[in-house]
Amino acid sequence: MSARKASLAFTPQARQDISDVLLHTRQMWGRDQRDIYKNKIDSRLDYLRRYPEGGPPRVDLYPTCRMLEVERHIIYYRLRENSVRIVRVLPERVDPRAHLDQVQNEFVDH
Repeated sequence: MSARKASLAFTPQARQDISDVLLHTRQMWGRDQRDIYKNKIDSRLDYLRRYPEGGPPRVDLYPTCRMLEVERHIIYYRLRENSVRIVRVLPERVDPRAHLDQVQNEFVDH
């Protein structure tokens, strides 16, 4: 276990993904369910702060890509020094390749 929590950083796409997920949840199932789902997302993000390598690698997508499930969504991320970069948050049923290709530069060391 890491003694120090990693920081989180989000791409604009990841922030929009989370916003869209929560809006859809509220529209479909109401505010209470939206709050429950937000807490689950927040809990998984906190898990990544504590255990940055907790999600399995997805080298089939990009060599530096990792993923973590949260209910019916997948958080795609990469590690950088003492931070976790959240790249996208996508529904489990979509093929992530097209969505991650839009942000492929996020998986390349600069």
